[in-house]
Amino acid sequence: MILPQGIVRDATLELCGEFALPKYFINLQDGDFAYPDEEGSDLAGFEEARNEAITLLSQVARERLPDGEHREFVTTVRDEGGIALYRASLTFHGERLS
Repeated sequence: MILPQGIVRDATLELCGEFALPKYFINLQDGDFAYPDEEGSDLAGFEEARNEAITLLSQVARERLPDGEHREFVTTVRDEGGIALYRASLTFHGERLS
């Protein structure tokens, strides 16, 4: 059987005719501080994980800016095997001009 991209078989669920969603981990880096995602999320595939990473960046920026003149946020999407699949970053830089 051909499955939609990103959907994997789970032998325990296959008996019921269901399939398990892959788990993705979205880690956040805020400057020198790392916030690893230790629980992960069951998502439909790479595109959904990518969208979650981008959404997380915008939420964190809204909550934590402004706080100084330079700030960088990075999200990294990893699969269940720990392989990095996607990275997004958002950088704030402000400076007084006069």
